Amino acid sequence: MEISILLKITALGMVVTLLTKVLKASGREDHAFLVGLCGLMIVILWVLPYLVDFFATVEALMEL
Repeated sequence: MEISILLKITALGMVVTLLTKVLKASGREDHAFLVGLCGLMIVILWVLPYLVDFFATVEALMEL
């Protein structure tokens, strides 16, 4: 796994946390929830190709 994907996830997590705290402090809990949900979806989309490769490798190993 590349280190850049971990740095991207960390940066996105910090931005989402900051935005969530600001939105909750201003009384917009519903928007804060949506920001957190969007952040989670972005991370899942970033990690999905690595999961596909992982399961393809496991499947190839099981055919031995």
